[in-house]
Amino acid sequence: MKIKLFECCMPVKGARRSVICDVQRNNYEFIPNSLYDFITRYDGHSVEEIKADFPVDAHETIDEYISFLINKEFAFFTKYPEYYPPISKQWEMPYEITNCIVDIDSTSGHDYEKIFSQLDELGCIAVEIRCFDTIPCAQLITILESVNNTMVRSIDLLLTYDEQYCNAATLQHIQDTYKRVVTIVLHSCPSDLDVSAFPPLVMGTDKVIPNSTCCGTINKLNFSCNQKKFLEALSFNSCLNRKISIDTNGDIKNCPSMQQSYGNIADTTLAQALADKTFKDIWSITKDQVTTCKSCEFRYICTDCRAYRQDEADIYSKPAKCGYDPFLAEWVGNYELSQTSISI
Repeated sequence: MKIKLFECCMPVKGARRSVICDVQRNNYEFIPNSLYDFITRYDGHSVEEIKADFPVDAHETIDEYISFLINKEFAFFTKYPEYYPPISKQWEMPYEITNCIVDIDSTSGHDYEKIFSQLDELGCIAVEIRCFDTIPCAQLITILESVNNTMVRSIDLLLTYDEQYCNAATLQHIQDTYKRVVTIVLHSCPSDLDVSAFPPLVMGTDKVIPNSTCCGTINKLNFSCNQKKFLEALSFNSCLNRKISIDTNGDIKNCPSMQQSYGNIADTTLAQALADKTFKDIWSITKDQVTTCKSCEFRYICTDCRAYRQDEADIYSKPAKCGYDPFLAEWVGNYELSQTSISI
C-alpha cells in the first residue's frame, strides 16, 4: 500500500513552518517544514520505499508523520496512486469582473441604476457597498432595489450606525426582502449596543470608519481556505484580481484606496475604464512576487493589499497593515496563532 495525499489538501512551505490547506473543508493545519519536504518527496510511495531512504533511527519519526497525515485525513493508503491524478491548478472565471466596491459618503451622487447595469454587463457577481456617513433609509433601499434583475449574487453592506435602520425590524426586513445581502456590518455603534437582537447576518463595531483607509488590514480572521480563492491566489492577486471600484467621488479605480483613477462614473463607463491597457496590470501580482509574503506559509489563503505598502515606491512591497513575520512565525500586536499538534 502507498500513501497518497488528498488532492484537496495542499501543503504550502513558509520560512519557518508550513501549513496543509484543506480547501474542501476550509481549514488549515500547521506542520513543520520537514513534514512538508516529506510530503512533497514521498507522496505516492509505500512505507517500505520511504523507510529504505532513511536510517533505522528515523523510522519512528516517519511512522509519526504518516499517522498524523492519516488521522487528520490529509492522506490515505491505496494500491493505485496513479488513479488519483493532480487536480488542475488553473483558475478560470467567465466574467470580466467578479467583484466591485462602491464607496458612499455624504457628498456622493452616484447613479446606482447605471452602476449596477454596467456591472451586470461585465458579469459582476459580488458587490461590497461601504457607507462612511449616515444615509437615508430610502436611499439604502434604492441601492438594494437597483441590484434586482442583475447577475449579482452577494452584497456585503458596511453601514454607519443610525437608529432609522439599525433596529431589529428594519434589518430583518432587509434580510427577508433582499436575499442577496449576505452580511451587514454596522460601524460607529454605541459601545453598549446589543447586536444579538439583530438578524444573524448583522455584526457591529464601535470603531468609526470614516473613509476607505479602513481596508488593507491583514489578519487570520480574513483568511479564505477554499479551493476557489487558493487557486486564484496561485496565479493572480488575492485582492484585486477581477475587481473594479467606485470611490466616494465617483472615480473608477482598481481599489478606492489606490491613487490611479481611470475616469469618473459620471462620464466614463466601467467597460471603458476596464479597457485601459494598464487597468489589469496589478491583477497578476501574486504573493509569490511580494517581499516577505513569498516566504509566508499563509500566502495563498490571505488577502493582499497593493494600496498600503511598507515601501510606497515598491509595488511588490509587503502590505503595510500586515503584522505577521514568517521568519519568526509570530504576529505583532494582539494576534495569536494556534499550535500544531506536531512540534515545529
